[in-house]
Amino acid sequence: MTLHIITRSDTQSQSIHHCLSFIGENDILLFIEDGTYCILNNALSKQMHDKNIQCYYLQADLVARGLTTTNNTKVVDYRAFVTLTENHHPSQTWG
Repeated sequence: MTLHIITRSDTQSQSIHHCLSFIGENDILLFIEDGTYCILNNALSKQMHDKNIQCYYLQADLVARGLTTTNNTKVVDYRAFVTLTENHHPSQTWG
């Protein structure tokens, strides 16, 4: 199970789209920094949901950018971020 960390929005980079073409069945996505802006792209969210991909968003980065979430959004703090990296090997950062 790989942890894929997305650091750039879909408008800044194609990294999320490249990641989605490589992601495995049990892999997990974590959106941090400007990657949290991906939450605004409904088509992208639907694509991840349709592929049954577990997605997490770093709370501090959502708050810093004034982004709001839905009840279905999995939000994590820094402690949970560390736990995700400990429990998923390897991790791949996409910038």
